[in-house]
Amino acid sequence: MRIYSKAIGWGRLGEPLACRRRNRRLGHSTRKEVQMTDELKTNEEQPEGTRSRFDPRRLRLSQEFDQLAGVTKLITTVPVKKPDLLSFVRVHPDPDMSLVGALMLERVDGRETFLVAPALYAEVATMGKLKTLHTAITRQGMVFIWPVGMAGADGRSNGWTDSAQQAAEMARTKWVRVAANMGLGAYDIFVPRSELPDPEWPDLTFERILELAFRDHFIDSPDHPVLRKLRGEV
Repeated sequence: MRIYSKAIGWGRLGEPLACRRRNRRLGHSTRKEVQMTDELKTNEEQPEGTRSRFDPRRLRLSQEFDQLAGVTKLITTVPVKKPDLLSFVRVHPDPDMSLVGALMLERVDGRETFLVAPALYAEVATMGKLKTLHTAITRQGMVFIWPVGMAGADGRSNGWTDSAQQAAEMARTKWVRVAANMGLGAYDIFVPRSELPDPEWPDLTFERILELAFRDHFIDSPDHPVLRKLRGEV
């Protein structure tokens, strides 16, 4: 039953409107709010088996996805590439996880990169380039091989090579991002403003990483199709 009073306005019998407004200002719960709170407490006190199937607490997945699944992510592919423009990367701090003086053929057929056995240097002398192959990783945990140029046999270098080498060395101890500066003729190097946690390196040997990276792009025989093509035999 609703009543009206000039002093209290409209409201339920026994609960003047002014009182209800005062309770809200003071943070007092209404009867409806108290009822909802009591229902929630009752639900929390229920045994696990009697809770609703749609209780949000039962539907919230832990962030430890891999541990919950009881699986380990396997690395089956290792790309060979420069760091992406927007990616911060690290280089493995162990020098044994880098290969200095690797003989490479780049942009074969416009896009492919091959690792060449040193014994075949004469076959690719006019096209091959010496690189340092670094084991690198992104913040998302993607492992890749970062090939960085080296000075030629005459000892000459350039801004691209020098700045890439500097970035790779810095990346052994801190996260870095590189971006080509065409006007400068070198890479700009960026570091994050905030401190980032160290990467979690996979339990892989450098030999295994090289195998995953070059298993279909390794030239170790004079009869390899790429060398035959360079000689004009196919």
